Amino acid sequence: MGQTYARRPSDYLHALANYTRDLNPNRQKGPNLVMYHVGRSGSTVLGDLLSQHPLLHWDTEVLLHIRVKRYARMIPFRKRIISDPVNIIRWRMLLSKKQGFGFEAMPHHLEPFGLGMPEYLHRLQSLDFHHLIILERKNALRLVVSYIKARQKQEWHSFHSPASRDEKSSIFLQVDNVFGFGRSLVENLDYFTKFHENINSNLKDYQMLRLTYEDDIASSPLIGYEKCCKFLNLYPYNDVSVRLKKLNPFPVSDMIENYEEIEKTLVGSCYEWMLYD
Repeated sequence: MGQTYARRPSDYLHALANYTRDLNPNRQKGPNLVMYHVGRSGSTVLGDLLSQHPLLHWDTEVLLHIRVKRYARMIPFRKRIISDPVNIIRWRMLLSKKQGFGFEAMPHHLEPFGLGMPEYLHRLQSLDFHHLIILERKNALRLVVSYIKARQKQEWHSFHSPASRDEKSSIFLQVDNVFGFGRSLVENLDYFTKFHENINSNLKDYQMLRLTYEDDIASSPLIGYEKCCKFLNLYPYNDVSVRLKKLNPFPVSDMIENYEEIEKTLVGSCYEWMLYD
């Protein structure tokens, strides 16, 4: 999908040899950006489009725990590198052959490091990060359904056309304990809908672009892609294609086995509209 990952220790030695690029004052630097989201919001299809741009290296969820464990087996001076999420990004940037660098960050990526997103963004400024994309999915109920279905099927993304209605699968939602961590459905909807409100504080040094799945991804991911290019002051490279397909293009009522129970729980609340969207 356009990303270049280090797979051998020699890859990082090669990166070290390229370090002199950063010492060249005439080197043109492209935009560096972070895309922040809670998942199942269209980040992968948008990131795939950005990865096809010739001036931008897109490194996806570079801080995902399973990837950090893989780095630990390969990176020289590994303890110093993998213990700091800023150093991880620094090393990953050295591998890039493009002018700009971008990656995705989610709350659980930073928890092992004991960092909140505002603090992490401030520290990333030392690496010339000044662009932040916040991607939100307004219908948090669909986000919950999408996550549970993906986890059950172990299918997080697809390059194939959506399944027909006859092939769709449904899930059972535990109203009082949706994800198995003791939080109810309403508590999870509260968390997802209020999540993005907390990212605004003390980020004056960042340029910020807010996108939503419903407005900028659902009908055509190219809408979000073009907004990102404009935001980053990149020409909209037109030789890109939408390679990923929707996994759950069905009505909510068709994807939840106990839909009547969920409907009874949400009717009359501020989340009622999510049942019918």
